[in-house]
Amino acid sequence: MTQQPDLPWISGFWRRIVALIVDTIVLSLGGFALGLVLESVFIQLGSWSLLIGFFISLGYFGVMNSRLAEGQTLGKKLLGIRVVDGNNQTISLGRSLLRYCVYGIPFALQIDFLPVDEGFFWLMYPIGALLVGGSFSILYLYIFNRRTRQSLHDLVVGSYVVYACAPQEEVREVWKPHLVIVALFFVLGGISPSFINILFSYGEFEQMLATRAVLLQEPGVNTVGIMASSTSYYADSGEQDNTSHKSVDLAVYIDSNRVSDMEYARELAAKVLANYPDARGKDVISVDLYYGYDIGIWSSWDIGSYEFNPSGL
Repeated sequence: MTQQPDLPWISGFWRRIVALIVDTIVLSLGGFALGLVLESVFIQLGSWSLLIGFFISLGYFGVMNSRLAEGQTLGKKLLGIRVVDGNNQTISLGRSLLRYCVYGIPFALQIDFLPVDEGFFWLMYPIGALLVGGSFSILYLYIFNRRTRQSLHDLVVGSYVVYACAPQEEVREVWKPHLVIVALFFVLGGISPSFINILFSYGEFEQMLATRAVLLQEPGVNTVGIMASSTSYYADSGEQDNTSHKSVDLAVYIDSNRVSDMEYARELAAKVLANYPDARGKDVISVDLYYGYDIGIWSSWDIGSYEFNPSGL
C-alpha cells in the first residue's frame, strides 16, 4: 500500500477556494428554495433583501466554522480542512460570527445603500472604508499572504484554515508589508467619497442625481441606477472611424411585473429628459426594467430592455 505524503498544517489556497465554492452552492440552493416561498417579500424589500442573504450566510458560516461543528462547513469537511486558532483548537461561536462579519460585511455593502442626501454624505466615509478597504484587503491577503494564508477575517480573530488531520506546525508571522498595504486600502477607501463628491459637483452628475431622486419617488420603483456612456466604433482596419454612440443608461428595479410595458419605459425615459437636460444631446436613452430580487445567495430577474431617441420623446 502506497503511503500518502504528510500534509502541511496550513491549508493551500485552492483547497480553500474549492471549499468556498461548495458552500456557495449549498447556500444558493437554500436561497432558491426560499425564493420559491418568499419571492414577493424579497421583491418588496428591494436592495434591503441582500441583508437576508447576509444573515443566512452569517448563521451558516458562524455556526459551522465554530467548535459547534468542529470548525468545518460542508465544503471544508468535503475538502478535509477546518478553522482553528493558534493552538490548533476550534474557535468559539462568538469568534466565528465575528470572523464572518469581517468577511461578509464589505461584500454585503452595495452602492444602493450609500446616501445621496447631502445631510448624510458623511456616512459614505466609513462605508467607503469598509467597502473598498475590506473587500480589497480580503482578496489581496487571500492571494499574497503565503506565509500563514490568513485573510483579513482570520487575522482579526486569530484563526487559521488548516488540514483537519495534519499535525500543528510553527507558522511564521505575517510579512509586515502586507499589513501596510491593508492599511493603505482602508485609508484609500475612507477618503474615496471625497473624490466622489468632487465628481458629483460637475453639472452632468448633478443632473443624474436629481433624475435618480425624481424616479425614486415614482410608485412601484424600488431602486434606480443611471449613468452616461459613450461607445466608439472602429473600421475593419482597426482604425477609429470618428463615430461614437452616446447614451443615458437607466436601470429601474420595480415591484410589479411591468417589464413588457414599453409605454411605461417611455414614461420613465421622458422623466429622464425632463430632469436631465444634457440627455437631449445623447443619441439614445436606454431603459432596462428589472422585476425580481437578489438576496445575495440567490437572485431571479425578469428584464425588459428599451431604447428611445431623445428627439422622439
